[in-house]
Amino acid sequence: MDALIASKRRQGKELAVRHYLAVKQRLSIPGDMVVLRVNSEGYRGPELLEAGSAFRVLVLGDSCTFGTIGDYTYPRVLEQELGRSGPVEVINAGVEGYGPRQILARIDEFAELRPDLTLIHVGWNALFSETLEFLPRERPQSAEPARGGLRSVALVRRVALRLKRLGTDRREALAAYTETKRPDAKDPALTRLETYTPSFVHEIEEIATRMRSSGSLVVLTTLPALYRTDVPPSPAALKIGHLPRFTNNPYVLAGMVERYNQSLFKLAEQHVLAVVDLDAWSRSELRPPEDHFFDSVHLVEEAQRALGLHLASELALKGLVPRADPSVLYSAANR
Repeated sequence: MDALIASKRRQGKELAVRHYLAVKQRLSIPGDMVVLRVNSEGYRGPELLEAGSAFRVLVLGDSCTFGTIGDYTYPRVLEQELGRSGPVEVINAGVEGYGPRQILARIDEFAELRPDLTLIHVGWNALFSETLEFLPRERPQSAEPARGGLRSVALVRRVALRLKRLGTDRREALAAYTETKRPDAKDPALTRLETYTPSFVHEIEEIATRMRSSGSLVVLTTLPALYRTDVPPSPAALKIGHLPRFTNNPYVLAGMVERYNQSLFKLAEQHVLAVVDLDAWSRSELRPPEDHFFDSVHLVEEAQRALGLHLASELALKGLVPRADPSVLYSAANR
């Protein structure tokens, strides 16, 4: 645990350091406890089992899937719960900072894993990177690749620019948490969001199509969120949340998430895909939300575990996991 905190501190990830220090105290985690393991294939968790020896579930996602403390991550909890009814392997392919585009860049690799079921839980980084015509924002310009000249000089310049951008990104990340948020349920942008469709939905569609063509069942999941359009954010929620750089109104982010979740249902209907509605689950079970999120998108450890239990129950009830006993998993999910 202490090694992880030190690593985050060296990377300049102050917010992560704060979170892990709080978690260490809250969960009484020993400093020498190993809380993060990456196997030889580059996935978080134990070494992969021999192909065909267990029902294989592949979870594609971002930092919400990668998780924090190992035993609390929802993929690990999902594996433990489904494993009560037979051999099950859950591969945590979540990567911090990933969006649909990054997943697509590795889709052949994921397809080669031959999962029996693929769970797609992604979208936050793509939503935060959206460029909305009615909500303009300044975006950092990428450095043009060097052409000609001395390669060594070009390399130094690229490294310098990259370091400069990293510093800027860290400052902007901290600013996103400390900037005054101004909730406005009557913001005209919310009306315009009624016709908004996230620009990356087609990438989710391609991921689902490619994984299905590899022989995998595909399940989409909606995104649970700290902010909602139908409930005013509490002072505590405003304190812990963060927003995209193009808005200081939590209702705008909430509206974008709700439109994305609606798009997922349309996509599922069009391609006859299963959906687990984590948004609806969170609205019912994670109340008040500020007690279960540590920022706008990430769940605290106990809520990560609850999400894993709920997913196990839902997959069993939908008949998507062979040999699973829904009654056992339903009981587990409601412990």
